[in-house]
Amino acid sequence: MQLVVGSLGQLGCREAEENGAERDRLLTLFRTRGFHHRGPRERSVPLGVVDALASPGDHISYFWESEGEFDAAAGFLAPGVERDEVCVLLGHAAASSRVLAGLERRGVPPDDLERRDRLHTVSGQQPSDAMLQEISDRVRTAVDRGVPMVRVLGNLGWGHPGWPAERDVLRLEARVTDAIRNLPSVGSRVEASCSAASNATR
Repeated sequence: MQLVVGSLGQLGCREAEENGAERDRLLTLFRTRGFHHRGPRERSVPLGVVDALASPGDHISYFWESEGEFDAAAGFLAPGVERDEVCVLLGHAAASSRVLAGLERRGVPPDDLERRDRLHTVSGQQPSDAMLQEISDRVRTAVDRGVPMVRVLGNLGWGHPGWPAERDVLRLEARVTDAIRNLPSVGSRVEASCSAASNATR
């Protein structure tokens, strides 16, 4: 994680690069608030990418460099559909359209999922508080309906118009993780698997 935080710091302005205290604060935030400190956890959730399993509640970063690797990110949502989960797709319009096309190529019709309230698209090009509220509302609605799990796939808009600056993206990630973790479970087991797909070369 320290390598990731350090590398992301190089993307920002020179003042941010020189501010080691800010980098350390963000690293501490991820270390203290991550699900990885809550004891042994069973990896039982099909990730849908490279045949891997995740533990309920995991927050996974998936960095992609080719179109094929980006398309594979759509595979994260496909097992959720098969398992009767609700999927939330967060991102800018171009990335979300590409993920939806990837689902269609896998024989998973996004329009049908949206009609059945199994797939929700949340625009990342809105104020972060509004974005977090919309994600929270989608997850709460799923909880109230007794859905066993919610998957959130976020395509971060590195350098994309309307998205936070690079050094602010980690803050947004932490807030999304907190928002999902703090949602009530009201009689059903609700966990969110969260994947962030980012192009490391653009």
